[in-house]
Amino acid sequence: MGKIITVEENFLPKEYNKRLQSLIKSNNLAWYWEPRSLRYTDDGNFMFTHSLFNRKNDYESKWLKLFDPILYFIAEYVPIRDCVRMKMNLYTNRGKQYEHAKHTDILDPITEKPVDNLITCIYNFTTCNGYSIVGDQKIYSKENQIIIFDGDIEHCGATPTDTEKRIMLNINIIKET
Repeated sequence: MGKIITVEENFLPKEYNKRLQSLIKSNNLAWYWEPRSLRYTDDGNFMFTHSLFNRKNDYESKWLKLFDPILYFIAEYVPIRDCVRMKMNLYTNRGKQYEHAKHTDILDPITEKPVDNLITCIYNFTTCNGYSIVGDQKIYSKENQIIIFDGDIEHCGATPTDTEKRIMLNINIIKET
């Protein structure tokens, strides 16, 4: 089983974070309804997403160029060979806290195990009582915080009850070995 590489607060420069915040709070970024939080199982939860990049289906959002520099900051902690996916999740306040199902993000289609050398990064845009559980560690959402961990660690997110929404960016990279 892998490890948490780092949990960093004030991860991005203040002005860059402000620019990203401006976009995600605007009406310019489209959010898409997902009736369940995991494609292969229904955990009874829903969320909104915006895919910025997905190598698997060769998709690229028109907003990717604005978010792409985040990879340079991640590279300070782990050497990057390739970016596999960047996807934003928006969890709404549903009146009580809901924890989504634990999972790993990218599985090898043949072995159904996490892809070798996968690193998962969770960047939080909001401060709230929503959280991520990575392995057995609960980490509350703080604006401009990133959690970087080995991609074989099961993790999940939880909805907020003290703000109207929780927004985070999930990035999956392959580390250089």
